[in-house]
Amino acid sequence: MAPFPEISFVLTAELGMLDDQFLLSIIYHLFLLIDERKRGRIEAIGFGLGERAGELHPDISLEIVGHVAENHWNGRSTVQIEIKDFKTA
Repeated sequence: MAPFPEISFVLTAELGMLDDQFLLSIIYHLFLLIDERKRGRIEAIGFGLGERAGELHPDISLEIVGHVAENHWNGRSTVQIEIKDFKTA
């Protein structure tokens, strides 16, 4: 896969079914699985944002500032959103 250019954008996302499967705070990092309703799910990670996990709850809208990134983990490559910041909408 060719690398993605680091172009920041703002995304408004709905966190519908939010539970341990969709939101993880792993020590320092925040991992979200954003459910795009009928279009599927996309992974998002916020490096250094783990302490902000308490701001999120079911059925919340978020405005996310981030960029598209390629994730290489366990021999697998996926596309994810790298979150730089977020606020509840």
